[in-house]
Amino acid sequence: MTIASVITAIQAVNATITGVISTPTAIPGAIHSESLPMVLVFVGRGRPERVSDFSLHFRDYYIRCYVKPISQDVKPDAGYAQAYALLQLFVEKYLDDITLGGAVQHMGTGARYEPPTMEDSGIVVLEYAGVMYHGFEILITTKEQIV
Repeated sequence: MTIASVITAIQAVNATITGVISTPTAIPGAIHSESLPMVLVFVGRGRPERVSDFSLHFRDYYIRCYVKPISQDVKPDAGYAQAYALLQLFVEKYLDDITLGGAVQHMGTGARYEPPTMEDSGIVVLEYAGVMYHGFEILITTKEQIV
């Protein structure tokens, strides 16, 4: 798989999560309110390894969910509450299918049935194009076998 195809697969999974409005595969110049909650995928570090007659490729992906601009949050906790409800759905969805719809061998760095490598930031303030949002970040590591 290519990095682009994994990003597309991650966004296809994200698009199935109830409450998510936008899952673009290209990074936009700005986030518009009608597109929120929006999920963006950023490519992290990779670790290729050669094993006998095949290779393994591990790659980190940062999934950032921008839920609501803090400046538009009339009720102080509305965006925060919406963000943690979405975070729960993301974690459940990723644990339900650790192959991201068959796009990768599996999430994680160990064997297929070991726990996947996944971390989340909790609810944090994410900045994008100078605007602060309630949101969260999930870090996943994928494992691919390349023949």
